[in-house]
Amino acid sequence: MNQAAEFSRAMQELGYRPHALARGLASKRSRIIALLFPASERGLGITELEFVTSAADTARENDYNMMLWPSEMHDPMELRQFTQQGLVDGVILMEVRLNDDA
Repeated sequence: MNQAAEFSRAMQELGYRPHALARGLASKRSRIIALLFPASERGLGITELEFVTSAADTARENDYNMMLWPSEMHDPMELRQFTQQGLVDGVILMEVRLNDDA
C-alpha cells in the first residue's frame, strides 16, 4: 500500500475531517455561500422555506456550506466587503429593490 493510501485509511479510521478554515486558506475559497433574506420584513413562509431548503441542499451537493443572513443589508458596500474579504464565495439575494444602489 502506498503512503497516500495509508494516510487516507488512517484518516478514515480516526474520523478525521479537514478544518474548514484551514482548507479555505489553502484553496483561497471559503466554500460558503451567503443567502441574504430580510426576514424581519415579512417572516419566513412556506415558499421562502422551500427556497432556503433547496438552496442549502444544492450547496451541500456541490460541497459548499450555506450561511443564512436574516437581516436587511442597508449599505451595498457592506455586501462588497463581505465578498472581497473572502468570507464567502458568493451571495444569493432573496430580495431586491427596484431602485437598488448596488
